[in-house]
Amino acid sequence: GYGPRLLLPALPALVVPLARLARRLPGSWRRRLLLPLFTAGFTVGWCAALDPVPAFWSLGVGPLLASSPAAALSRVAVGAALGWLLLSRPPGAPGAGGEGPPKAPPR
Repeated sequence: GYGPRLLLPALPALVVPLARLARRLPGSWRRRLLLPLFTAGFTVGWCAALDPVPAFWSLGVGPLLASSPAAALSRVAVGAALGWLLLSRPPGAPGAGGEGPPKAPPR
């Protein structure tokens, strides 16, 4: 059916509640929880962006990744490296998605 294809753009939003809960965990546990999800999403997203027709119409992720195994492995490596860098930042660091913009100093 068309259900999974129509849900595809909303899948990253499903991780948002998990990411909000993970903010309370120590850094190492947060990486263990979110890094596999980030790497898988990055890899599948990159493969789908480069070959959108099979990504939209195929039944699973397997054929999409198996069409070019070497390229898929390189995308896994890049995704894991980017995820590690992003998840290694402290929660308040710029770009880390921590507590938001810096607050003005009190007068």
